[in-house]
Amino acid sequence: MMLKNKKAATGEAILMLYRIVLISFIALVILGIAAIFYDYELDVRNIEAEILAKKVIDCLAPSGELNLDSFPENRDDKLLDYCGIKNIERFYINVKVFSEQNQILKKFEQGDSGAGWVMEILKGVPTGSKFENLEKYRPGYLYSDYLLVIIESGNKIKGGIEIEVVVQHET
Repeated sequence: MMLKNKKAATGEAILMLYRIVLISFIALVILGIAAIFYDYELDVRNIEAEILAKKVIDCLAPSGELNLDSFPENRDDKLLDYCGIKNIERFYINVKVFSEQNQILKKFEQGDSGAGWVMEILKGVPTGSKFENLEKYRPGYLYSDYLLVIIESGNKIKGGIEIEVVVQHET
């Protein structure tokens, strides 16, 4: 069988090369842009600490009053369970309830308190040093205090809550 129009077949092959090059270029641009976005690392540990502190405060004192009588006895180490917060392996929370005279009325603590010393060590790491790669292990941290009314044994007293939250890096 003889081909009558060989020039048309050759022209189509040349156009196909341009199409393949154009499609390859578009694919590389899309992959390059995707790589830029996926390579960027966001550190949200401090925000996680703020959100966790807010949830705990809302759980303990939803209307600005903390009723110590409603918290079950012998559950001081199960604060996050009491508040219905799950997946707590990465969190450390320390809550101190104090009166107006700075007397500690109740203390709640849950999680791995060892994350605090990691934060203290990494506090002194200067920018540009050979230990800068350790920055990704710096835990998120929040320390705050709130004034509120505390109900203890039916008596209302003025006081507050000191809350400390440490969020470790993801493994």
